[in-house]
Amino acid sequence: MRLVGTLPAGRPAGGLLALLAARGVEVRVREGGLWALDEADLPGARELLDAFRREPAHRRWQEALRAALGGHELERRQARGEQARRVRRAWRRERRVRRAFAAAPSSRPLTLGLLALGALLLALGGGDPATALPVLASCYWLHELGTQAEGLHGTRRFATRVLALAALPWAAAWAAGVPAGGLSGLAFGLLADTAVRAARDPESGLRVPAGLLSLMSAWMLACALGAAPEAVLLAQCAGLAAGLCTGLAGELTARGRRRLAGRATGARQLS
Repeated sequence: MRLVGTLPAGRPAGGLLALLAARGVEVRVREGGLWALDEADLPGARELLDAFRREPAHRRWQEALRAALGGHELERRQARGEQARRVRRAWRRERRVRRAFAAAPSSRPLTLGLLALGALLLALGGGDPATALPVLASCYWLHELGTQAEGLHGTRRFATRVLALAALPWAAAWAAGVPAGGLSGLAFGLLADTAVRAARDPESGLRVPAGLLSLMSAWMLACALGAAPEAVLLAQCAGLAAGLCTGLAGELTARGRRRLAGRATGARQLS
C-alpha cells in the first residue's frame, strides 16, 4: 500500500473516492491520507487527487457521488425485489399444498386405489397379525403421502412415480414369499422420493408431513427387531433405494425444465 497524498482538510472526499472506485482504483483513507492498494494505480490516483485539491467543489465529484449512491440504491431495490419474489413463491407453494389436501377424494383416484389394494391384502391375509399390521401402517402412510403428491402433480405423474417405486420392493416381497410387504416398500419409497424432492426442489411443493419421518423410522426399526416378517424389511430397504433414485431423477428433470424455460424467456425478451 502506497501513499497517494494528503486529503484537503475540511472538504468531504466522497466524490473523489466514488470516482476512484468507478475507475477501478482501490484506495484507503487513513489519518487524513489517501493510500492506494496497488502501486500501478498511483499515477492516476495522484492526478485525480491534485484535481480535487484544485477544484474540490467541481460538479464532477458530485456527479460521481450521485452515480455511486444510485447504484447502491438499485442494488437495494433488486435485493428487495428478489426477497419479495421468494416470499411470493413460498406463499404459492403453501397454497398449492393446502389445495391438494383440501381437494375432494374423487380427485385422487390412484391413492384411493392403493388403499383399496391394502384392504384386499388384508382380506386375503385372513387377519394374520404378521400381515395385517404392516398393511394397515402402509395404508396410513400412503394416504398421507399419496394425497399430497397426487393432489399437487396430478394422477398421471403420480402413477408414473408409483410404477417406478413399486417395481423393486414388490419384486423383493414376492421373492421372499410375502406379497403384502410390497405395499410397505412402496410407502417407504414414496417417503424417500418425497423427502428428496422437498429438500432439493422446493418448487415442487412437496413436503414430508410433520412426525411422519420419525414414525416410519421407528416402524422400520421395529421390523428389524422382528415385529414383522423379514420380507417386509427387505421391501422397505428396496423401496428406500428406489425412492432415492426417483427423487434425484425428478429433481434433475425439474431443474432442467426450469433452465430451458428461463432460456426461452430470455430469448423472447431479446427478440
